[in-house]
Amino acid sequence: MVITEWLSSWLGLDRAYCSPVLSIRQRTYQTQLAREFKRQRRKAQQMQQQGWHWGNTGYLVAQAIAQVQQICVWPATESSEMYFTRVQTELDALKTQWRSNSMDEAGYASATVSYFQQQVRFKLGHFCRIQETPN
Repeated sequence: MVITEWLSSWLGLDRAYCSPVLSIRQRTYQTQLAREFKRQRRKAQQMQQQGWHWGNTGYLVAQAIAQVQQICVWPATESSEMYFTRVQTELDALKTQWRSNSMDEAGYASATVSYFQQQVRFKLGHFCRIQETPN
């Protein structure tokens, strides 16, 4: 458990990503996704620091990242099929919501959601290939 906590803090992961009930494959997926969240949050922070150029875009992107991160939490009781179906459906709805948001005129927040949709689809393909590989 101490190693999990150390790894979580070192990677900047939330505790939800390191549930001991999740399989190794699920935790690997969540760890990879968490790295993407961390990377994208850094970009949003840079935009916030350069507010003279980006305006409120960094704050909108950070908000979109937080929303996507909430959607992508994988409860231990949810199967991989249920998880990926739910996440894709909820990310589609979130992207539609951001596209209709007048605050996101340049579309950076909706593009952030699209980026994570692509990441989830890519990781889903990888996850399914791993699942099919005999142990």
